[in-house]
Amino acid sequence: MEATTGVPAHKVREAARVYANGGNGAIYYGLGVTEHAQGSTTVMGIANLAMATGNIGREGVGVNPLRGQNNVQGSCDMGSFPHELPGYRHIGDAAVRSLFEEAWNVKLQDEPGLRIQNMFDAAIHGTFMGLYCQGENIVQSDPNTQHVADALSAMECIVVQDIFLNETAKYAHALLPGSTFLEKNGTFMNAERRISRVRKVMPPLVGFSDWEVTIKLSRALGYEMNSRIRPRSWTRSRV
Repeated sequence: MEATTGVPAHKVREAARVYANGGNGAIYYGLGVTEHAQGSTTVMGIANLAMATGNIGREGVGVNPLRGQNNVQGSCDMGSFPHELPGYRHIGDAAVRSLFEEAWNVKLQDEPGLRIQNMFDAAIHGTFMGLYCQGENIVQSDPNTQHVADALSAMECIVVQDIFLNETAKYAHALLPGSTFLEKNGTFMNAERRISRVRKVMPPLVGFSDWEVTIKLSRALGYEMNSRIRPRSWTRSRV
């Protein structure tokens, strides 16, 4: 590593020993780690270091990812992953599924949904034909722009809901109006699991908040979506 990075090996050892012997030690990392080509490997290495040195499971220690957007933590906690339900309970667990099926009054599939990159691959292979993209400019923000563009071009129906005509909206078959952060009520949750209340300062110019537009679309398509109960589709896709 010293020859490749230019960082002296004794400095790396010194840093590791300071972390291991310093009492309470907490690691914080951001998108420079998670969006790197070796992001997953690095996160596992960080977790292993914390466990090997006893810096996990006590007050004042731990591994703390700093999220890239303002409510990634909250959406993950509520079950926005394609493979996990609220509380990080895996969709493949029959006992877990039965709890949510009873609460939501729906039948849940036991296989995880697709992650965003898998959606693009499936679209190019002709097995993923539609996308509802709300408030995210995937053509500009996701890696391998040409691959994303090819995937969107292969789909039969793309619905984009946003506040302006971004790069992704150029591929849309239907555009829905979005509302800005100034026009929304809601909550944000930080990495410490503290919840912050958000209050709108003006009514939405389009007349509805984003979630209200989604519900109206769902009902128009024949699914009576209830705003108090998360529909099945929200547990199967990336938000």
